[in-house]
Amino acid sequence: MNAYGKIAMLLVGVAISVGIFYFVEASQIAQIGTKMQIKIDNQYIVADTARTSAERSQGLGGRTSLNINDGMYFIFPDAESYGFWMKDMNFPIDIVWINGDTVIGYTANVPAPAAGTPDSALQIYYPPAPVDRVLELHAGRAAMLHLSVGDTVVAKPLLPGSTSTASPQ
Repeated sequence: MNAYGKIAMLLVGVAISVGIFYFVEASQIAQIGTKMQIKIDNQYIVADTARTSAERSQGLGGRTSLNINDGMYFIFPDAESYGFWMKDMNFPIDIVWINGDTVIGYTANVPAPAAGTPDSALQIYYPPAPVDRVLELHAGRAAMLHLSVGDTVVAKPLLPGSTSTASPQ
């Protein structure tokens, strides 16, 4: 192979590498674009968002763990008394009930169901009053945050300008 062939092969290799790099980066940016930064008591949680019925139904179900500073932020179109269950959950969680930007209560250390528990036997957890937001956290995290009724919750997209602030469906 002559020098031009080697240069051409090198350029093709560089082009492929750059393409792969941008594909991977775009994928990571898309994942970050669906996350929210949740601030409570000057502490931060990075939360995946659940806006659609399908996302809310899935929640954290099927995951094997949740990091201490991670969570799932459920966004509803209207304030109602939404019920939450632990279907397909593999670890306990704290459920923080939020209306607007205010904590109205929380349910601590909600246990994962025993393996094989039928859906009809799962306990359903309800907020103390209508909510339009719910934050699921690592079990015990609400206590670490010194969470109290009346605390202010500030939620913003982790990636400014992302679609995570779009209206819920």
